[in-house]
Amino acid sequence: MNFHQLHIFNVVAKHRSYSKAAAELYLSQPTVSVHLQKLEQDLGMELFEQLGRNIYLTDAGRMLFGYTQKIFTLAEEAERALEELQGLHKGRIRLGAGTTAGIYYLPDLLGQFKEDYPGIELVLDVANSSEIEKKVLANQLDIGVIGCLSTEPDLVSEPFRRDRLLMILSPQHPLLKKDEISLEDIARQRFILREPGSSTRRAIEDAFSRRGIHLQVAMEYASTDGIKYAVAANLGVSIVSELAVRLCEQTGLVAVRELPELEITRPFSLIYHKDKHLSPLSQTFVKAIKDYASQEAPTDD
Repeated sequence: MNFHQLHIFNVVAKHRSYSKAAAELYLSQPTVSVHLQKLEQDLGMELFEQLGRNIYLTDAGRMLFGYTQKIFTLAEEAERALEELQGLHKGRIRLGAGTTAGIYYLPDLLGQFKEDYPGIELVLDVANSSEIEKKVLANQLDIGVIGCLSTEPDLVSEPFRRDRLLMILSPQHPLLKKDEISLEDIARQRFILREPGSSTRRAIEDAFSRRGIHLQVAMEYASTDGIKYAVAANLGVSIVSELAVRLCEQTGLVAVRELPELEITRPFSLIYHKDKHLSPLSQTFVKAIKDYASQEAPTDD
């Protein structure tokens, strides 16, 4: 058993495919198969079984895969840490962000960070907060930024700013004729919300549930921009981050209203795996996010 064989095994186990592993490793498929057969011979046990056209890990394979994931995660961390000894001139951060933070908050910060550290590669993955948590847990991302406090026991969750949610309506909506929108008014509306797994949706549903209000969900979108256009077409109303509607009212796309009886805020949080050693580069990035948030104009909680 050698490091090269373990690397090939790890990639095949990750993809559950010889062909995909061969493509990633720039090897021929027969070469991959030969290395795996030699590894199985050295260990004296089978690591894969083939059923039809699909391959599956055996019990021994699953156990070994757990170890090889740790081995190659540490190898990647060691490589990045050594690169960063050059004074943060080189390196790579795998960053994940919930949709609101990734689209409406982080771009300015990332631009500033790239100006300060032009040799650093930033890889940003934008998805809903639940997906970002899963990817951080699986070590597919170094750091995540989500719109809630994570309850995952294996994640460290550090809130760094508050985000306020506001109601948006079509400019033709009859509620705009009222001086103040009440909870009773809201309860009668058809809502357009983000998909389950979105921290924005979770914050909205929690706030309504605490007041005993059942939301009438008319449509779901995986995109806040999609929600804004659906609201503009008077297909329903919604509640979104104030970050997402900074320009909307100026352009006349939608009307924005605060809800005095239903003030909804949620935290933006940094997350990373509790067992992960944050490299000097990652620590610098975390500090940059916190410093950026502290320099913002204070928002209402």
